[in-house]
Amino acid sequence: MGNIFNSIIIQPLLNLLIVLYSIIPTHDFGLAVIAITVVVRGILWPLSAKALHSQKALKALQPEIEKIKSKNKNNPQALQKAMTELYKEKEINPFSSCLPTLLQLPILFGLYYVFIKFKDPNFIQLTDASKGILTQLYSFVEKIPTVKSVIGAGGSLNTSLFGIVDLAKPNLILGILAGATQFIQTKLMTPSKPQDSQQQMMAKMVYLFPLITIVISVSLPAALPLYWAASTAIAAYQQWLIMHKEVGLLEHLKIKKRNG
Repeated sequence: MGNIFNSIIIQPLLNLLIVLYSIIPTHDFGLAVIAITVVVRGILWPLSAKALHSQKALKALQPEIEKIKSKNKNNPQALQKAMTELYKEKEINPFSSCLPTLLQLPILFGLYYVFIKFKDPNFIQLTDASKGILTQLYSFVEKIPTVKSVIGAGGSLNTSLFGIVDLAKPNLILGILAGATQFIQTKLMTPSKPQDSQQQMMAKMVYLFPLITIVISVSLPAALPLYWAASTAIAAYQQWLIMHKEVGLLEHLKIKKRNG
C-alpha cells in the first residue's frame, strides 16, 4: 500500500513541486508551495463549486426538512423515504459537499510526506544523482530545461519563503496564519443565527477548528501550514464569489421582473 501511495500521490506531487520551483525565477520554495496550492484548488474548483451550490440549496430547504421531520418523528422509515424523495425532487445530493474534502485528504497526506522529506538535508542535495530527491524525479521532468538548469547548478534546494522562513521547520507565525484563514472560512460557512442543533454545533466549531489547526500546524514543517493557509484562503474566496454572484443574479432578475 505504501508503494502505491508513493507512486500515485507522493511522487507526482513531489515532481510537480520541483517543476514549479524550477520555473519560478527566484526559485523560491514558498512560492512553489503556493503555486501547487493554486493548481490543486484549480483542479478541485468545479467540485467545490457544486458542493457550495448544494449547501445553499440544502439551507433553502430547511423549512421543508423541518416539516418532514416533525411529521415523521415517530416513524424513521417514513422519514428516510420522505427525505430521499425530497432530495430527488429537488435534484440535490446531500453528500456532494463531502467529496472535495475527501479528495483533499490524500493530497494533504501526500504533501505532508513530501514536506517531511525536505527536513532531511541529504534529501535536498542535488550533487549526487544516486541519492535523495534526484531518485524521485521522473525522467521527463529531469529533461525540462528549467529543472535541468537547477539540477546542473548543484548544491541543494533552498526550502525558504522569501529567504526568511525555513519551510522545512515548524513556524509559529505560519501556524497562526493557517488558523486565522480557517477561522475566516468557518465563519463564512456558519449562519449568523443558528436555528437547529447542527447549525449550533457549527457555530461552536468557529473557534474550535482554528485552534486545532494552530496546535497541529506549529508541530509540522512550515510548508504544510503555508499550503493549508493558501488553500483555505482560496476556498473562502470561492465561497464568497459563488454566493455573491448568486445574490447579484437574483437581485438582477427581481429588478428585471419588476421593470418588465
